[in-house]
Amino acid sequence: MNLKKNNSKEGLILTKRDLSVLHFVFQMRFASSMQIMKACFAETLLGKTRTSDLYIKRRLAQLVAAKFLSCGRPPSIKTQKYYYRITRLGLSVLQGDLVTYQITKVPEIKFSNFDHDSHVIDCRISLERKGRATEWTPEFEIKARYNAFADLPAKYIPDALFINKLGELTALEMEISRKAKARYEDKIQKYVSIVRSHFNEEIKFKRVLYVAKHKDVFNLLSEMTRIHSDIFRIESFDSVTESL
Repeated sequence: MNLKKNNSKEGLILTKRDLSVLHFVFQMRFASSMQIMKACFAETLLGKTRTSDLYIKRRLAQLVAAKFLSCGRPPSIKTQKYYYRITRLGLSVLQGDLVTYQITKVPEIKFSNFDHDSHVIDCRISLERKGRATEWTPEFEIKARYNAFADLPAKYIPDALFINKLGELTALEMEISRKAKARYEDKIQKYVSIVRSHFNEEIKFKRVLYVAKHKDVFNLLSEMTRIHSDIFRIESFDSVTESL
């Protein structure tokens, strides 16, 4: 599918892959060129795994020049020189096609959560590559899409929802630092309550994947969720992203 945008300065013709880039960056709030490469340009035309993001950077520069994307510097991650985010023009391209939930504003980047959100991006890329996740729903779309979460306070909204390889609606929780045990207990019980409740959903919420950056958090969550092993799965960040 090709789409000509007459309101771009260079009359750039957007390809289907460009649209996938815009949608990915929209859903994740931002992404680096390397993350975009792994998510949307993983293979070359010859079917080989792409290892350099040079080509991707050139295409992203064109999308920035045409004002479908903007480019900025991350606040703290030294290994990442730039990040890309969607613009209002880019979002307008997706409206009514890939974005159907009345999202009319460009998602805000929360710089205090930048490192955490970058880890979420890496988790998504790896889970989708391994066939463990489809139909990704970012945090800011969850309430609009799923009745089970519609009336919950923000603290109970997961980092994302996705469909796992068994066809089950699954929450992703990325933990990059230790929180108070009481906070984990509260959220774990809330998840159990949601799973045990009966909502009018096409796909029922059944699973929670906790991804822990540090071993002490992994061990704590493993112990706390042991009684509900039918709902919770605890994995380390390194194991989830080992293919990246």
